[in-house]
Amino acid sequence: MEIGRCAVTVFPDPGGAMAFAGFSNNHERVQRIDVMSVIAELANVPGVLAAGEYSYRGDRFTYKGQVSDDMARMASIMCRATTMSAHMQADMLEEHCPGSGVNPPEGWVVHGPAFSVCNVANVFCFVRHNEASVNRIVAMMRQRLAGASHDLV
Repeated sequence: MEIGRCAVTVFPDPGGAMAFAGFSNNHERVQRIDVMSVIAELANVPGVLAAGEYSYRGDRFTYKGQVSDDMARMASIMCRATTMSAHMQADMLEEHCPGSGVNPPEGWVVHGPAFSVCNVANVFCFVRHNEASVNRIVAMMRQRLAGASHDLV
């Protein structure tokens, strides 16, 4: 989907089951992810401005990178709001097109003129286009965050 000069991409969760409080719908344990190591790994990739995580409640965030605390706070708020919107839109699509394969969404990407914001689960990453591959970053995030809970609780 393209909005003005920004392209927005939402990609579905390949597992297809919503997780709740550390358990999937079939009560299997959701894989525990060391998010801080993922953030550190992303922040060390050339071309990444910053990487971080946010709580779905909106009350805390952590980050590493070349941005101020205020910028990281704003990024976490924006990413949380966009994630909630992506989930709402996927729910609406699923309601009208059952089995569409987009629900629950695993993450999203907003592609602007100079950099992109990539988000998987509750981890975000700002990537400069001329210095890094967005596809490589998203692939890494999807691999490292596979099994992460996509709960909005």
